[in-house]
This record gives sequence, C-alpha cells and structure tokens, in this order.
Amino acid sequence: MDTDQGKNIVLLGDKPLAAEFHRQSFFKVLLCDANFEQVRIPSGFLLHAQVTEEPFGVRTLTGPSGHKWKVKLSIEGKNIYIKDGWQRFYRENSLIDYDFLVFRQCGNFNFDVQIFDKRGVEKTNR
Repeated sequence: MDTDQGKNIVLLGDKPLAAEFHRQSFFKVLLCDANFEQVRIPSGFLLHAQVTEEPFGVRTLTGPSGHKWKVKLSIEGKNIYIKDGWQRFYRENSLIDYDFLVFRQCGNFNFDVQIFDKRGVEKTNR
C-alpha cells in the first residue's frame, strides 16, 4: 500500500482509493457461518472509499444500538478483511444465516452497521 505523494490518495496495488468522502457503503449477506471468522471488504468499495491513512489496524464498528466494537483490518494480497473483533460483533449481535448487513463508512474504514433479518426487517434491539 503506497501513498501518492501530495495528493492524499492511498494506493491499493496500482489502483487509487478515492479521496472524496460521501459515506460510501457496501453490504454482506451471511451464509452458513462462512462470515464468522472474517468479512472481506469488496474490492469495488475500495475504489470509492475515502482514505487518509493506511486501511489496516484497529477500527470501529458501530452497531444498531450505538454500541461500538473494535475490529482489526488485515490486508491479504489485494484484499482487505475485517478480522479480529469481528467474531465478537457477530456473536453479540446474534447474527444468523441470511442476515443482511449494510456497512456505511464513517471515515477511515470505521463503519456504522445496519442489520436486517431475512425478511428485510431491520434488527434494532441490540
């Protein structure tokens, strides 16, 4: 990961991550506990994310209740994953198969997370 000198744009490989911040978001549908250990941030999101520092290290997920969880972002190849701390977020929000999560960036890979059940109803009692 490199920084393009003088432009405040972080590069992932040879592709720039956008410098404009407009609360970019992405979603994940949970299937068969495949997302229990980690969640991959989609590469398409990375091209539009506002970044002012390297996108790894400790970040914050804010759940529907307003409670905050510390997670660690990890880079593997050209992918970025939400890892350490994710399992706790998963358990404490009682996530199950087919839950639909919307991750809305609130700066430097910190996210507000909305959780919907398989019927499309937002889970708010956390």
